Amino acid sequence: PSLAAAPLGAYAEDYEFIQGSGMLDIHNGRECVTPEYPDGTYAYFATIDTDGNSVFPYIIGPTYYGIVETDNFGSPGTTTSTNVTIDEPVTTYTPSVYLDELEPSDLEIITYPNPASDLLVIQSTVAKPFDRTVELLDANGKIVIGQVLHQGSTMCYFDASTLYSGTYLVKISAGKVSTTSKVIIQ
Repeated sequence: PSLAAAPLGAYAEDYEFIQGSGMLDIHNGRECVTPEYPDGTYAYFATIDTDGNSVFPYIIGPTYYGIVETDNFGSPGTTTSTNVTIDEPVTTYTPSVYLDELEPSDLEIITYPNPASDLLVIQSTVAKPFDRTVELLDANGKIVIGQVLHQGSTMCYFDASTLYSGTYLVKISAGKVSTTSKVIIQ
């Protein structure tokens, strides 16, 4: 596809790992000491740019460090669960931001390309510790497409190829706060 339909960085193939070019290995991780593992562990790292936007390979890239535990995987063709049991203590993240304290500036987004014809990318300016609802509204305010931008995520996509040409609004909301951005679909 053209860059207008899929901007550089939209596909894993747009990136190349170069051994020794940074502190992380090909799996986007390294051995290190963390608060949960004071004696050290292998840890994956969320990848962000200088503006705090998620970038490939995000948390886990195209490869995985270690051996995948398959004990809980179902057999092919069955409906058995493919969940893996974690048999060690885990830390559940509790956000310090409460939705009642949000300001519209906390929901700032970028939409591109604008105008769009095939794919519309909606990107939060920085990862947030709370879920946000993202909706594409038509000229009458009717929801055409909607999805949730989960905490820690910065980007979602809408397929614009099936939409009628015209002006739309992208609405992002969390709690009682929302903000909108105008987009044109060609």
